[in-house]
Amino acid sequence: MTYFFKWFLSSALVITLLLLSEHFFGLITYVVTNDVTFLSIGIFILFLLTSLWIGKKSKEIDNQRYMYEHQTKKAWWAADACMAIGMVGTLIGLLIVLTEGFADVDTSSVEAMRVVIGTLATGMGTALITSLVGLISSFFLKYQLVTLETANEDV
Repeated sequence: MTYFFKWFLSSALVITLLLLSEHFFGLITYVVTNDVTFLSIGIFILFLLTSLWIGKKSKEIDNQRYMYEHQTKKAWWAADACMAIGMVGTLIGLLIVLTEGFADVDTSSVEAMRVVIGTLATGMGTALITSLVGLISSFFLKYQLVTLETANEDV
């Protein structure tokens, strides 16, 4: 099995899982509508671009071109950046909870408490969504990179 084919299959699996999760659970819509920072979209774009670059390098290996290790350093950085951006989203979400959630709380008003709970939910949702998107993107990029570097050793 060629390395490009392995990359293609793993990418097709990820895309299929994303489409199925959107179709059955509305996961992509949920992430986009509930991440007020839009960091999840940035993580996904970084994931997509790096994944396409890995696919290109896999094709080069199949064509018997040798790829040096320093060429993958940027892709490893991007995989780590996905996780780091997700953690930044977590911190932003927690800041939303701590700064906006408890500002001018009127515990005697039901409507004021609803607003507080809504703000808390928005902040926690942002924190968890960006962490999850960052970790999953980082995992799949690192899987592709390990596969690519293993292929490089075989050339």
